[in-house]
Amino acid sequence: MLTDILKPQQVIITHVIGSQNYDGIVEDHREKPGDIRFLEVTTTLRTYEDSLRIEKLSQSGHVPAYGRVTAIGPKQSRVGIVAEDIAHEHSKIRSEHLQLVENAVRRKATKKYRPGTALIVAVDDAVPFREQADVTALRALAKGTLIPLLSNTNFTMLALEGSNHVHETFSLP
Repeated sequence: MLTDILKPQQVIITHVIGSQNYDGIVEDHREKPGDIRFLEVTTTLRTYEDSLRIEKLSQSGHVPAYGRVTAIGPKQSRVGIVAEDIAHEHSKIRSEHLQLVENAVRRKATKKYRPGTALIVAVDDAVPFREQADVTALRALAKGTLIPLLSNTNFTMLALEGSNHVHETFSLP
């Protein structure tokens, strides 16, 4: 029957722009609603170093995808941008990105959020977390450090989300 196919949406997520302490509101109209009422989203994908990398790419037409990028001089009178032109071991890239994830969660753990908030962290799973061992290391970081860090907050869930294959969720006590 057509009415069975066209059931109204049971969970509605609304993106909210502004300076409130959440990025989305969750309306759960299911018979047994879940605990999540708000979404807080952060990312490890855009750092100051990444913006320097893009600036260097625009200037010279090439730049290494990973490795240290530094500015010489302040932005208003910048003398140049230097990028390491060396290959990096995958384990080093993974380690650096694990630290980015931890730093992002630590920043969120110090702020006050409403009860029922899910923390979603966007991660780079194109290179740093592309292999099963990388995802295993990410899970270990979540279980050993991130979940305990968030345990006395109003977060009810931690989600680590990539654009390829990382989709890890952890319920919080």
